[in-house]
Amino acid sequence: MHSTCFLRKSIVYIPTLGMMDKGLYRHIEPVAMAPASNTEALRRSFVETFTRGNPQVPLLKQPDTSPSVILRYAGVKTWSTFARLASTWSVDERDGQYKILAYQKDAPNGWTHDRSHDEIFPPGTSADEVIERMIASTRPISRSSMGAAAGRSAVDRPGSRRMMPPSEPSFFTCWSCSKKSSRVNRPSMRRVA
Repeated sequence: MHSTCFLRKSIVYIPTLGMMDKGLYRHIEPVAMAPASNTEALRRSFVETFTRGNPQVPLLKQPDTSPSVILRYAGVKTWSTFARLASTWSVDERDGQYKILAYQKDAPNGWTHDRSHDEIFPPGTSADEVIERMIASTRPISRSSMGAAAGRSAVDRPGSRRMMPPSEPSFFTCWSCSKKSSRVNRPSMRRVA
């Protein structure tokens, strides 16, 4: 299971990630939204998204310039407007072991994986424990989001980001176990290793 979350203006957006091919994902409906301050709504949103998993979706023909489904939920027209004030991180589960993958803004290519802030949970950790950690991670980020946007450092926790100028759309998330690089090869894709 792979899930991506965005925090923008104290709202957490959790799109369903549809799997197009082995390891290639795209944002699809439904998108869960909850205020970062509402613990119960966040918990419900994460549980529902984790339960949905990664449904199979058709592979898109390249190049696809459709806007991300998140834009409509955020009430913005362009990805750069959304990304300007957004932070992102992912949750990955393989064989019962969870990881929270941290990302850092990397203009102009979007977000890049910041392995130094990843959090790896011991085998046997429940999804509920990971969800509680995700909820806790949104608190300091939400409170520091305006300071981070102004160039001050965010709190050093999983998912915290220094805000930089807006980046290109991140419509696809590509999971590749064989790749060691998190370098973005195309503006509309990012690699998660």
